[in-house]
Amino acid sequence: MSGDNVSSAGNQQETMYYYCGFMVGECSICLIKAKHKYGGSGFYFTPDFTVSNADLILLKRINRTIADGRGVITSIKGGYNLSFRGKSKVPTVLAFFDRYPPICGDMIQEKLLYLRQAMDILLQKKNCNVRLPDEVTMIEALRQKLKELKINGKAGSKFPTKIISRTMIGYFLSGIVDAEGSMGFRKCGKYYQPYFTVGMREEAIIDLFQEFFGFGSKYYRPAQKLYQYETGKRENVSRLTDFFLHDYPLMLSKNRKRLQKLQRILNDYTPRAVRK
Repeated sequence: MSGDNVSSAGNQQETMYYYCGFMVGECSICLIKAKHKYGGSGFYFTPDFTVSNADLILLKRINRTIADGRGVITSIKGGYNLSFRGKSKVPTVLAFFDRYPPICGDMIQEKLLYLRQAMDILLQKKNCNVRLPDEVTMIEALRQKLKELKINGKAGSKFPTKIISRTMIGYFLSGIVDAEGSMGFRKCGKYYQPYFTVGMREEAIIDLFQEFFGFGSKYYRPAQKLYQYETGKRENVSRLTDFFLHDYPLMLSKNRKRLQKLQRILNDYTPRAVRK
């Protein structure tokens, strides 16, 4: 089950950074322009924060932990969406990020900034049928900025890295790995080589992996506008496996199973053990 074997020794405030990291990796932020359900030519704007994943148990845990179950989980192809939509639900997510802000990552911090600005505008309205002066112009400008972030994969502003404890960083990176990480063995000649990789558009977070562990390489994949942290050295993969199983454990069930299998093979390593 997802969440099993999660360390009980960690301080609750520090372990919450796992959820911060996971949502940074898996979230989608947008401002929806929708028609009124009763028809007519009118429309309205509504903010939306959605987390997508195939692990229903983990999404339910996140929903309970950060929002007392106020989010809505729906089935999609290959997984589920956990959505916080509307002026009454999005503030719950923003309040969580106020308490446990992303340690670094210009894109996510810029997206959250635009979401807060939109909420400031929309919460001024006393009547949903009455528009504020320049409301449409201001919200459309924020929608355009969010679209440009998605297309370009680069923030327009630089945000400072939060200075917090090493333990908080460990849990934050654990959440990132569950959202964007991959690990296992890949073919290299006659043998299979262990690997551990994390890929995302947030360069600062990839840099954080290198700084935190002191090993691994960073690559840039221009076609996907993606930065990648990677190591294939057996000793490094073994250290990462132990770290994310015991020190700051992953919660995603499929990743924990992959790490356990990886650790078992590495501990029994011989050239024949990883031969095809």
